[in-house]
Amino acid sequence: MHILMYRWKAYNYRDIEQTFLLLGHTVDNIEQELGSYDVSPEFERVIEEKIRGTHYDMVFTVNYFPLISNVCERTGVKYISWTCDNPLISMYHESVFHACNYIFTFDKTNYLEFRGMGVKHIWYLPLAVDTERMDALLGAPEEARIVGDEKAGIMLEETRTTEIAPEKAGTTGAAHEGMKTVGTVPEEIGAAESEPAEIGKVGRRKATQDPEMQKYRGDVAFVGSLYERNSYDKIKNRLPGYLRGYFDAVMEAQLNISGANIVEPMLTTNILEQLQEYFQLEKSEGSFSDLGLIFQTTVLGFKIAEIERRRALIELSKHFKVNVYSNSDVSDLLRIQYCGSVDYWSEMPKVFRMSKINLNFTIPNIKSGIPLRIWDVLGCGGFLLTNYQAEIPYYFKEGEDLVCFDGLEDLCEKVGYYLEHEEERKRIAWNGYRKVREKHSYIERIHTILDTVAGEDTK
Repeated sequence: MHILMYRWKAYNYRDIEQTFLLLGHTVDNIEQELGSYDVSPEFERVIEEKIRGTHYDMVFTVNYFPLISNVCERTGVKYISWTCDNPLISMYHESVFHACNYIFTFDKTNYLEFRGMGVKHIWYLPLAVDTERMDALLGAPEEARIVGDEKAGIMLEETRTTEIAPEKAGTTGAAHEGMKTVGTVPEEIGAAESEPAEIGKVGRRKATQDPEMQKYRGDVAFVGSLYERNSYDKIKNRLPGYLRGYFDAVMEAQLNISGANIVEPMLTTNILEQLQEYFQLEKSEGSFSDLGLIFQTTVLGFKIAEIERRRALIELSKHFKVNVYSNSDVSDLLRIQYCGSVDYWSEMPKVFRMSKINLNFTIPNIKSGIPLRIWDVLGCGGFLLTNYQAEIPYYFKEGEDLVCFDGLEDLCEKVGYYLEHEEERKRIAWNGYRKVREKHSYIERIHTILDTVAGEDTK
């Protein structure tokens, strides 16, 4: 198949592109700044000329772009989008009903919402991780071999790394680094194996001894934004006291609830009517998003994320050594070790592997889905401590593959526990890595997408 990909502001494009290539498809890319998701005559002209000048079997994007859907509908080309953000305001657009669309969303709540609207060409598909790429960069993690079970936890006999033949190793990693891959790539590459592969003879022991890796070593690590540049801070002083107090109470309540979003039902018709005087909703002609959706996500959602992350980091730093990798303002986090931002491809995996505990705080805008950060941490062989999401139990066993916390007190207690119980921590990290490697690769996901599209064509 000949695929046209539009690449813009998504971390996992390269993994998806390399998966298409590994499966024998060809990929062309368009990289162009986009000022609007749905209104850009110049961009539409560029992409339409590209499509009409070359035969493409599909156009693929991470996240949904109404203007690309419009072009594909006019030209008769399939448009496949796979979301990694939620909710996507761009999806609340009349173009979502186009026959050319094949929309895959990682959040089941989002999927059910659009199915309820009558959108037929939408499917639920969780995100994935490229463990082959991680192994190429880091070496495969240690295997935790369980030999006993006691009240205090799990006893571990030993840790070891596995090896594979050099001729079977490194294919995916080489492709990601822009290296030429010699020979053919078997279709089943990346499929489940009894043990994870190691790139050459580079295992975790060697990786952890690498001086370049040592600078990423730490007890507790957080990688991500603190959302200090949020819209709520810009408008709150313009709000009357009763509205500001109401929204503050809603956000505080949300912060005390794990695995469920209560913001949406709290934005009642009466509250929204009053809010209209102080918050102007701007949207394009084809959009059917409303004030409630925009305000709960782009305003309150980001502010809630900021409060949760800052509170957690401040409290944790009182008791533990905490490394923060971010481009956010951390001037108020006096006890943390600020490490600057890290590159998603070359540095972030090293943080996840070398940190004893990796933190994830899922933004409340993601209603039930598992964010990309969870897959990435587990795919690096890192230990993950995350807030609860409703879809986690469908794919992972809490306490065996990863660990969830419920509130600030529980978070601090579990950080202390797992810092002290190294063998149990390593076992959980290994289990999580093995599970994503065997069942949640990009190979598996892309096969699902292509099989779904092919199945629709036969109807």
